[in-house]
Amino acid sequence: MCEYANDLQDAGTPPIDLEVLAVLDDPDDSSFLVQLIDLFLADASSLLAALAAAASRGDLSAADQAAHGLKGSSASMGAQSLAELCRRCLIAARDRGEGLADLVPQVEREVSRVAAAMLDVVADRR
Repeated sequence: MCEYANDLQDAGTPPIDLEVLAVLDDPDDSSFLVQLIDLFLADASSLLAALAAAASRGDLSAADQAAHGLKGSSASMGAQSLAELCRRCLIAARDRGEGLADLVPQVEREVSRVAAAMLDVVADRR
């Protein structure tokens, strides 16, 4: 395992910062945040699949691109641990792929944690 592959899930970090979601919320449109979360989850799923596929075939440019997209959207939605893991994937992809294979399963687990937390937010609004 490389130096980039420290598992953030064990640090007790919450999957999302609810204060970030509160800032994104539109008090005049109760469905806005739900729609935003739905879009994020669909995008995260696609980017995760692209990252995993790129890493498995050794396409570091595609891995960099997928990790970059997922990092940005995760940070915007308050998923800071996921954004940090994606940042580590970027570093790994730019370092000849060193440690990328170790990071992808961590990203997969963190996407699952984030999705579960966001679906809880959505369930509370429906």
